[in-house]
Amino acid sequence: MAERQVTGRPRRGERRLITRAQLLDAAERVFARDGLRGASVDTIALEAGYSTGAVYSNFKGKEDLFLTLVEERIDPRLAKVYETLEAELAAGVPPLEAARRFVSMLRSERDAFLLLIDFWGQAVRDPKAAERFAQRHARLRATVGHLLDAAIPERDTEPSLTTDQLATTLIALGNGFAIDLLADPDAVPDDLFGHAIGAIVRGSRAPQ
Repeated sequence: MAERQVTGRPRRGERRLITRAQLLDAAERVFARDGLRGASVDTIALEAGYSTGAVYSNFKGKEDLFLTLVEERIDPRLAKVYETLEAELAAGVPPLEAARRFVSMLRSERDAFLLLIDFWGQAVRDPKAAERFAQRHARLRATVGHLLDAAIPERDTEPSLTTDQLATTLIALGNGFAIDLLADPDAVPDDLFGHAIGAIVRGSRAPQ
């Protein structure tokens, strides 16, 4: 006869994982609302229903909690979006339509992009954050490179920019577009980003 499983309170390791997840949930809400500078460990702990000791037993401090939030919560969500775009481009969806969908995602993930803007602000001030920022952007450049390969499978001219350089340019364009869109949504047409990407990609191909 199979033994009956006894259910009850989570074990210590499980409780720690639950606490950590709840702290990250609370941190996302607080950082999105107050920004990295305005948020405090006390506020995050209170939002999650824990003491500040719970924060420091799971993270090195506010900055570590913030960077962990970006890497474990924000980036995986955005990665799914990029994977979908790559599949659509490979299937023949026009780049302009793919760009429209990216803008739609940007509007729906407003808080996530606000956190990424704060991430940049932290990276330009803190060498440790800058290192993690550089690692993240290396991964992002690779992702955008795959998107470019899907969007332009056949290149009949010699490129004037490498894929990595073009990816860096498009990321910078996307970041600037996101800032303007978040600050003044009515002033930024959804098609503008797609048209700008098209112009840059065409201009990156050296004439024969």
